[in-house]
Amino acid sequence: MATAQDIPLLIVSENSASERRISPSWTIAQLKGRLEPVTGVPATCQRLSLKIGSQPAQPIEAADEESTILAAWPLQAYAELKVGITDLFFFSSLVAFSVLQYVARYIHVRGGDITSHRTIVVAIICHVEGITATTFDLFVEIGQY
Repeated sequence: MATAQDIPLLIVSENSASERRISPSWTIAQLKGRLEPVTGVPATCQRLSLKIGSQPAQPIEAADEESTILAAWPLQAYAELKVGITDLFFFSSLVAFSVLQYVARYIHVRGGDITSHRTIVVAIICHVEGITATTFDLFVEIGQY
């Protein structure tokens, strides 16, 4: 529910753009938690920046995100809040894991086990991680996967 002091911001990420009402009384951690379902970027992987008009973007960050409130930044109606990704490798690993869960459910429903579909699984991991099947096999040998 919106309150009188809520401020409409344009939330922009790589995969989405929308308008959301933000309360200056929220903490950075609360904002990141609310942005996760909107942008698809896990709160722990988000890098936030605020762009007002033609001014350079200001990072929204603090040592203690649990207690730092958004009122510390000059929030203005319809300013752009950009949600970037801080750890691309971790994020791509989450995507790969999600895809693997989907594939595992599909294989389970169709009958069989995931080991009988190793080629599909390896192809998905290699595509998401940007590695070759040979590199994947080396990672398996050293315990990375």
